[in-house]
Amino acid sequence: LNQDGYTDWYLPAVNEVFLLYNGRYVIQNFELNAGAYMTSNEADLSRVQYISFPNGSSYTGTKSSTYYVRCVRK
Repeated sequence: LNQDGYTDWYLPAVNEVFLLYNGRYVIQNFELNAGAYMTSNEADLSRVQYISFPNGSSYTGTKSSTYYVRCVRK
């Protein structure tokens, strides 16, 4: 991702998305009611791990499904 002059953005791992979830009200701009945020963790070749922002639970779903993403920088 090349955004705002930076090229070091990446898709965060599940533990990093949990940190975003815990700070969601401070960080803001998350889809809280029905948002499922994809992580970089794969369950297998066709499934990915995601975090449900309405409840903070971790699930696996197909890679072809639609998820929100929140890229982060180091």
